[in-house]
Amino acid sequence: MRLSFPLALAALAACASPEDASVPDAESASTVAAALPPAPAPGPAVKHLPSDRIYYDLTRFQWYARGEPLRHEGLAYQPSGMPVAIPLAEMEQIGAYDGVDYYRRAGADALLFVPVFDGYWLAFRPVAAAPVTAD
Repeated sequence: MRLSFPLALAALAACASPEDASVPDAESASTVAAALPPAPAPGPAVKHLPSDRIYYDLTRFQWYARGEPLRHEGLAYQPSGMPVAIPLAEMEQIGAYDGVDYYRRAGADALLFVPVFDGYWLAFRPVAAAPVTAD
């Protein structure tokens, strides 16, 4: 059976007699430190959207509930497929449509994305020119 380093040290300490107990000197402390695995390098902090900017239920928005397209720059976009996992760092907010923020992923110019769960995005594909509506 293989023990992890901290467990092996604890096992050795439990087996040592009271006479063996002493304060470790600098040399033995550096030997122990050298045997420890290196600390993981700090990575970039994972960013998350605030929960009020994630649209868990798009049907609460009238335009989506009625089956109307998301409109952006003269085009109509409809949902396409299942939500996909994409890190927020790869997304750039490019607009908002009737209460829903939408994003573009670097290198995916034809698609728009709406956050539907933390780290998951629903893709919207262009389907036609956006219909003109009277406001």
